[in-house]
Amino acid sequence: MHIVDCGSSVHEFNDVDKFQDDGASWEPGTDMCFSSVDDVKSFYEEYALRKRFGWKIRTSIKGQDGELFYLVLACSREGYKVSNLPCTLKTLPTKVKQCPARICIKMENVGLWYVKNFDPSNSHDFSVTKAKLFKANKKINLHVKRTIEINDDARVRIGKTFQSLVKDVGEHENIPFCERDMGNYVNKERLTRNGVQLEKNVTTRL
Repeated sequence: MHIVDCGSSVHEFNDVDKFQDDGASWEPGTDMCFSSVDDVKSFYEEYALRKRFGWKIRTSIKGQDGELFYLVLACSREGYKVSNLPCTLKTLPTKVKQCPARICIKMENVGLWYVKNFDPSNSHDFSVTKAKLFKANKKINLHVKRTIEINDDARVRIGKTFQSLVKDVGEHENIPFCERDMGNYVNKERLTRNGVQLEKNVTTRL
């Protein structure tokens, strides 16, 4: 991640795990600018994970040249839902809380992305356990993916592979994904491999 000098001060950030729990020293601010939109996403992703809330892309605007120049990242509980069902038929309460937490960034001179607005306030409670399981925070790194693929080729069940990974890290809370995510990844890889093999067979016949 590259956070550059915007004129007033230079922002340097180390690995997020090295920060204090309060996170006050690394909250986004309007004096920050980034070298790319991916750097902004990575930074806000780490910020949201530390603050224990999920996030999403709320708004993205492209210019006449088709290039992205404005982006809003917001809490996943932003907005509201309108249901056509009467209250008596609803089995679950709505999860959306109209949370105002968000960050707005805009690309300006020399291709840098500037933080134009930042709202840190959240209108809902947080869950330490569930924070890592928000869609935006789930991650399966390359090492784990390779382990899953090797075990799948050896016909090892997903559940057994997952329990092995849990044992390696000590407990379930230390894994930023669940057994279901592993199953989805395996199914996706199988479909990809089958598609490639089918394409080869068609090419050979032709």
